[in-house]
Amino acid sequence: TSLEKLYMCDFSPGLLARAESPEAEGLTVEKLCVDEESKLPFQDNELDIVLSNLRSGDESLKDEEGRGRLGSLENEQLHAVVEQNPRQSVREMSQTLGVSIATVSRHLKIIGKVKKLDKWVPHELNENQKLRRFERTLKKDGVFLAAMLGGDTLYQLRSSLLLAEMEREGGISAHISPFTDTQDVGTLLTNAGFVLLTVDTEDITVGYPSMWELMWDLQGMAENNANISRKLHLSRDTAMAAAAIYQEMYGDEQGIPATYQIIYMIGWKPNPDRRAEPAARGSGQISMKDISRLEELVREKGVDGKLKFMQEMEDGRRTDDDDRGKK
Repeated sequence: TSLEKLYMCDFSPGLLARAESPEAEGLTVEKLCVDEESKLPFQDNELDIVLSNLRSGDESLKDEEGRGRLGSLENEQLHAVVEQNPRQSVREMSQTLGVSIATVSRHLKIIGKVKKLDKWVPHELNENQKLRRFERTLKKDGVFLAAMLGGDTLYQLRSSLLLAEMEREGGISAHISPFTDTQDVGTLLTNAGFVLLTVDTEDITVGYPSMWELMWDLQGMAENNANISRKLHLSRDTAMAAAAIYQEMYGDEQGIPATYQIIYMIGWKPNPDRRAEPAARGSGQISMKDISRLEELVREKGVDGKLKFMQEMEDGRRTDDDDRGKK
């Protein structure tokens, strides 16, 4: 099956505009600004494939319109403004903080606020409900592919902050947003209605000169802790202790490592009208030895490489069918 229509979706209009569109013969690409926590702009049983992947590129918190910005410290100010008057409008909050309406709207999502009955309240949509929405948009026998950060992500930073707080403050608090554990992913997919699940993990280690560069990078990726119940301030003394512990426990003369655990998952929407049957022996159309070719193309050309690999496999299958027909 060839790919004919591709919807590229993101919550940020700026990131969506900068995203490169893959080019392939017969492929139509449409970009949509979509919030996964709002109603999806697709009908039930409309899509063949849903791919939810980690974002890449410049993910700063900078307002694309250039009319103001909110950093991690200002997120706390926004939270305080909302708590002071939960019934005020986005426009009123933008005037109070001196930033654009789009910036306030984006950061209300980051701190987990949604308006219900004319009042800003914590958002209650959980991961299972999001997956159910994706499942409904898929056609029968459609496939859901996704990648997300796993529970072992940044374990070095978390343990260093934990030890530093215990030593300097006599207690601990969360400074990093919670991540999903690998063993929970299968349960989430099953509860959402997917079958024939595949879950795998990969650890990617990135080097930094020190903990300070790592935390600056996390802020630039908008990966600050958005938990409302978090401790709002990290003292300078505790932060200095955490940086020293990080370097002592995990670092070397070149700097420190930061581990990101990536969880890959695949789930299929069941088709009650068709019973899955094992393929006939010897009917496989793609050799495992070609997988290295896929890795090479993806490394060189990204999404375009994936499309080229699919086209090569399709051309090879047609050639084999023609040869069998001649015999």
